[in-house]
Amino acid sequence: MKNLEDIKQVRKIGGELYFLEDFGEDSNWNSEPSRKASEINPKAFEVIITKHKYAASVFFRPKRTDVLAQIPRKYLKDCDAIETTYLTDNPDSECHLAETKLYKKLK
Repeated sequence: MKNLEDIKQVRKIGGELYFLEDFGEDSNWNSEPSRKASEINPKAFEVIITKHKYAASVFFRPKRTDVLAQIPRKYLKDCDAIETTYLTDNPDSECHLAETKLYKKLK
């Protein structure tokens, strides 16, 4: 099984992926890009919908561990990076819905 700490967070800027600065489990979502993720294939190999409980609907700050826990096991072995973006609120269940793209390293 892959070590979940090895799965990095990325953000696409101008069509290119950048790693997010790693400030720990819960604070990466608003962090700045640290360096170009040139070793990651910019085409996601899978896209999943993830759900994230919120304290206030105006803040989209999903915990990294919550995102990783929702990745189907069959994808974890290939996943080297994730990108999670807000889609919409689900007021009935007090959660945000997000699109999480799964990326792997270039061969």
